[in-house]
Amino acid sequence: MFECIGLAPIKRALSARMRYWLTLAIAALATDVTGTEVAGTLRLSVPDDGYPPYVVLQDGEPQGSLIEPLRQAAQRAGIALEFVLLPELRSHHMLESGNIDGRMESPDWTENPDDYLWSNLMVRLEDVLVYRNDQPFNPEQGDGLLGGEIITHLGYVYPLLQPAFANGSLIRLDKLTEQDMLNTLLLSQAETARALIIGRDVAQWYLAAQPALQALPLTFSEKIYGCAPMGFQFVRNPRVQALVQRLNKEFPSLPPRCPHIAPLALTPSSANH
Repeated sequence: MFECIGLAPIKRALSARMRYWLTLAIAALATDVTGTEVAGTLRLSVPDDGYPPYVVLQDGEPQGSLIEPLRQAAQRAGIALEFVLLPELRSHHMLESGNIDGRMESPDWTENPDDYLWSNLMVRLEDVLVYRNDQPFNPEQGDGLLGGEIITHLGYVYPLLQPAFANGSLIRLDKLTEQDMLNTLLLSQAETARALIIGRDVAQWYLAAQPALQALPLTFSEKIYGCAPMGFQFVRNPRVQALVQRLNKEFPSLPPRCPHIAPLALTPSSANH
């Protein structure tokens, strides 16, 4: 007769051996053939039409002053980056649904920024007024803009100008792109006070790239009409959190905080003074 030794010791032995091989398998997946740790991957979206100079698309590949520091930090952190070109609204929906890990954004433009993880903020966007200096108005002196038009980007919010838009002392003129906004200055009439509000770096990039715009007698306002730090917004989960922590350790120091900027004090009644 054979002695019955029971199944429990066999199960324990098999379980221990399975744990051993599972551990080896996980270790093999976590390292490459050189023995170094395999990078995690962050899947990020950037605007499909670019946002120069921060995101510049070259043959469909994102470059620019926001992308290059990110690439360098990711390389030092051992993290792979995968970029997806998406319209802004779609990128927001895909972040919420978990189809991407992150997207270009500013916490100042986000309703509940603490609901997300953030990269270190790499650049600071400063909005200024750009206007033709061959017209008989000066937007930086008193009521030089009163009753005039401000060329704006469709869908963008300008808190410092909103009171003047609301009371009618400024007229908002929406355009689809920054290029359209700059081109509109070509059509400015001498009897119309007109300026556009745009990121200083954005306007300088377009002007440097286009001789036709360089020929315009343009002036940038000294006053800043908007300011926002820019980086990448990430979905909040343990995997992404671990990668973002590694990534942020490799970024340079943060840019200075935005200064406090008072809303434009401009009302129709001021025309009587």
